[in-house]
Amino acid sequence: MNSLLLAGGILEDLGVNPRVLGVQIIIFIVTFIVLRRLLFERMMRFMTSREEEVGKALAAIRADRAALERLTAEYEAHIARIEKDAYARLQAALKEALEERARIAAEAQQQAAAQVKAALGDIGREKREGLTALRKEVQGLTRQAVERVVGVTLDATTLDDSIRRALAGREP
Repeated sequence: MNSLLLAGGILEDLGVNPRVLGVQIIIFIVTFIVLRRLLFERMMRFMTSREEEVGKALAAIRADRAALERLTAEYEAHIARIEKDAYARLQAALKEALEERARIAAEAQQQAAAQVKAALGDIGREKREGLTALRKEVQGLTRQAVERVVGVTLDATTLDDSIRRALAGREP
């Protein structure tokens, strides 16, 4: 207690009225209690609720990011499957086109070979016909030339046989 009295003396020496100081301390405590009840508690509730909202928003953002990453991975996998399927289809179409080209080329070669064979047959037939016609013409001209030179009409059969034999010896 002496220390309090002694402290009161020091306060008076400093020009501080202990009653005013006591009243100010009481007013400060009352003001603090009132502010705590009216302002600080509301402010703390608001800050707590705001912190919870921010936490929920962050959790939602994290969930959305995870969903976005999952959907991106699914999308990329889907695109990869589509590209793989398209590549396979393109390769199948290319293979089919190459097979069709080879088939058409083989068919064209067969047709060309058949046409060449037919043409060679026609050429051979026409050659034989031409040679036969030429022989007959040569025989006829030879007979006419001999008849004019000799001045006598000769037996056509005998003369034609002789000319045929002579031409047969010169055939290529």
